[in-house]
Amino acid sequence: MAADYDWPLIILTVFLIRWRLILLNSLMHLFRNLVLIVIILSTVQFTSCKSSDKKSIDVIKKEPHGITYEINLDHDTINLTDNDGLKQGKWIKYTAINIVDKLKKMEEGCYLNGKKEGYWKFYLPDGQLKDSILYKNDNIGR
Repeated sequence: MAADYDWPLIILTVFLIRWRLILLNSLMHLFRNLVLIVIILSTVQFTSCKSSDKKSIDVIKKEPHGITYEINLDHDTINLTDNDGLKQGKWIKYTAINIVDKLKKMEEGCYLNGKKEGYWKFYLPDGQLKDSILYKNDNIGR
């Protein structure tokens, strides 16, 4: 005696299971790609001039051959000049509003061979961000 199966229900169940697996697989690939994008973007930010919220400078050093740099409280090397006196890497310029206040950040960004490169941030005297401008080869970029 032949067994009576509900073939439409079996076909529908197999179809739904297959689509569920395809959807889960797609979501796993999407999640993996998002994680890779976050890692890449964080690496780009890390390798570019990293922003610092520290308001004071810990050490100022002058090396032989005219190389100078500062180390802030985050232990970041900032305000570097090379052998030729050209500014390189992350730079932060500070100003003191009055004797009581600590140093206030005026602007920060990166130099490449003495020229502004990448996004530069400019601050108001109260410390709020005033503007962020993109520079390419010391010119305002677009």
